[in-house]
Amino acid sequence: MKKLLISLLILSGIGCQGNTQGGIDGDGGLYTKEDYQLVYKYNAFKLDGPIIRWPTSWISLSNLPLDHKALDIWKELGFVFTQVGSEIVYDGESQEDAPYCGRANWRWKSDTNGNYWFKSCNIIINARKHTTYQCDSVENTLRHEIGHCLGILGHTSDGTLMDPTSNNSDELPNYIKRMLEVLYNTRTDVRIEEDGSKSYKINKNEEYSGNNYIND
Repeated sequence: MKKLLISLLILSGIGCQGNTQGGIDGDGGLYTKEDYQLVYKYNAFKLDGPIIRWPTSWISLSNLPLDHKALDIWKELGFVFTQVGSEIVYDGESQEDAPYCGRANWRWKSDTNGNYWFKSCNIIINARKHTTYQCDSVENTLRHEIGHCLGILGHTSDGTLMDPTSNNSDELPNYIKRMLEVLYNTRTDVRIEEDGSKSYKINKNEEYSGNNYIND
């Protein structure tokens, strides 16, 4: 992967506990329609309305040291990683003859109150493409895939970290930082429209899976 990108707007702390209910319109009236348009574009579009995230910004991680540099950019946004459990799992490197530099495979489910939660997210790095210099560093590919595991389900197109093709960048744009802040501080039973309007609705239990890739 060349470097992926992202720029930032300081999060007033991604909610330590998340926000599953309460507040004015579920968010204390803190966010605008434009904020929710961002959430739709990079997260809620996946299920055409519901948001999908971890219950809190404290997330367990397996097979990757907690001091790994790929985590730094996410720690700066308020995410806390622990090794008690295995919500995000680094499955190591593959030798696939495939077009991607790395991929994130996630699973999520809903509850009877209409909340959608990630259950797990597995990251794989394509070592073959990295060793033939078709990708940026493994570290930067990991940064990108961790971003998908945290809830950035779409790609940017501005030359930063979360573009679908690497860009030799490890930056996050401010609007992606803002999107993550809103995502983790909004009621999880929300339904968001593409225009940024929102409502709340009860849903049945269902399970889903999906993936994101970064290509060169």
